[in-house]
Amino acid sequence: GRVWGAFLGTDGYLVQVFCNTTGAYSADYLVYLFDANTKEAKLLDFEYFEQEKNKKIKRKVTQKPVGVSFDPSAQVITLSDRYFGASQCGWEAKYKVVNRKAQLVGMRAEWNCEPGTDYDKWKKVNLGVLRKTLKN
Repeated sequence: GRVWGAFLGTDGYLVQVFCNTTGAYSADYLVYLFDANTKEAKLLDFEYFEQEKNKKIKRKVTQKPVGVSFDPSAQVITLSDRYFGASQCGWEAKYKVVNRKAQLVGMRAEWNCEPGTDYDKWKKVNLGVLRKTLKN
């Protein structure tokens, strides 16, 4: 697969490995944190929230995230899973690496696919409320 990397802080690298395409808008990846001091790589876990078919929101964790991008200047990893028709629904999550772990710091979503909303108008998800409500 394709491999891409970027500096993360002064002694680390974020390494993104393309796995496969999952649909019209997304692809699966593996994302590693490489420590330049120890020369060790760690596969990162990513927490996110998804609405299931029964309309309940569920907390999920994956090591094979979709739609990965990285902003080296802000040191932010973004995952984006868009689906249905013209990408009018799905979710986007933002992460910072804290203590060698990907920490979810923001998320926005549009889970109602009919009619759905333009990607740039998806609403912010209140992570504090979700985490407290779901407790899993």
